[in-house]
Amino acid sequence: MASSASTQPNSRIPLDRSFKILFNVVAVLTVITGFVLFFFPERAGGMPPGVSVAEARPLWPWPLTPLVSRYLGSLFLGVGVGAAAAARQTWWEQVRVMVIPGIVFTGMALLSSAIHFGSFQPSRIVTWLYFALYTLVFVAALVLSLRHEQASQHGEL
Repeated sequence: MASSASTQPNSRIPLDRSFKILFNVVAVLTVITGFVLFFFPERAGGMPPGVSVAEARPLWPWPLTPLVSRYLGSLFLGVGVGAAAAARQTWWEQVRVMVIPGIVFTGMALLSSAIHFGSFQPSRIVTWLYFALYTLVFVAALVLSLRHEQASQHGEL
């Protein structure tokens, strides 16, 4: 059965420089965040008994137990290593399988955070940094992915 090259997706779409920048930013931010969450869980999100969020000033936007802090730290460290590896790739096909679940995760994290906004303290800058960074990464990854997917269908970026 013969197939036309024009109907087959082009798997050799170069990874855009913007995507590499995004991967590097995500790598740096998630490795730092993961390190703090994992190795300093009390400072990251811990809440000593009888101490308010305002007094404890945890680095995470909502209180975390040490277990949850270390669990999230592990996840962030894994994402950081994956993002650093992705930034060094050449082709869209090499990172596509990692990007799509990342977009879903980031979007769902934003949605669940919006649903539970009452757990956040709007007076804290860390709350707005959290929402700004997650929104920026979500939108940037979505736009860049759609561009790369469209390019793979048309054979050019």
